[in-house]
Amino acid sequence: MNKVAAQDENFEEIIDEEYKVLISRGQKAFYGITIVSICALGTYLWHFAGLGWSSKQEVWGQFGDFLGGLLNPAVGLVTIYLVLANVRMQQKELRNSLQELKTSNVALIKQIKASELQSFEQTFFTWLNSYQNIVNSASYTNPQGILSSGRDSLLNAYSYQFNDNDIARAVVAAGLPAGECFIKFHESGYVSEEHMAKVQAAIMAKWTSVYNNMRHHIGSMFRTLFRLLVWIDSQPSSILDTQKKWEYIKIVRAQISDIELIYLYLNGHTEQGKKFARIINKYAIFDNLDIHTDYILAFLAHLPETPFTPEAYYSDIARVYNNIHAY
Repeated sequence: MNKVAAQDENFEEIIDEEYKVLISRGQKAFYGITIVSICALGTYLWHFAGLGWSSKQEVWGQFGDFLGGLLNPAVGLVTIYLVLANVRMQQKELRNSLQELKTSNVALIKQIKASELQSFEQTFFTWLNSYQNIVNSASYTNPQGILSSGRDSLLNAYSYQFNDNDIARAVVAAGLPAGECFIKFHESGYVSEEHMAKVQAAIMAKWTSVYNNMRHHIGSMFRTLFRLLVWIDSQPSSILDTQKKWEYIKIVRAQISDIELIYLYLNGHTEQGKKFARIINKYAIFDNLDIHTDYILAFLAHLPETPFTPEAYYSDIARVYNNIHAY
């Protein structure tokens, strides 16, 4: 038995007991008035019985006034007491009804919240599954005519388009000397500031080529993931508080592979992809992405202007920034 039910049961027992007390007192008052009436009548008869029964109407009227004057105050007091006691009982019952109504409202609100959360989770996992289906449906045919699908297609497209030879040619075409300069770039992603803009343009041209070749897959992947993350972030606090939003986005983040993160990173440096940066920064979407293991990503990280802030790469920083406690 829960606490509320126990309280209701105790209250009902108290009400029943008070009803019994009220009835008992009413009965005692009735018996008291009856005894007083009998005593008054007996006293009257004892004093005036010798006079016999009067045939005069005014004598009987006086007798009635005698009884009424004696009994009416007692009956009135008893009636007032019973009325006040009954009002008190009704007030208690009303308070109990109001308490039950409040309890019912609280239970109803909890039920509504549970239903809203259940509806959210159904939509969430359906949406997340749709994103995975889009990734799994991606395909890429390499220059040798070999077809790959799913995440392998994303990885192969990146490997073939962003291979060392192609990047070396892009760097040389951008005006940088080959050889030792390219080796340094390959190791750290660093180039002098005077050459940054040209190398960036060459790399983004490569990315544009990959995106255009797989636009029907990549575009849908980006849009679905973006809308999913924004939808979670925009949930009212009555359904998801800040901590819960973080936990659900962590579930999404766990489903994103390294190659998908690389694609998100590259796309973030385009004009169309910059709007994705806010949600990436807020929830540390790149927490599992090590940009220093890929010289192209490292180069983009060295740019004077980048859409991604430090909290995009570290959950601890993002939690502090958004006042989210870890557990």
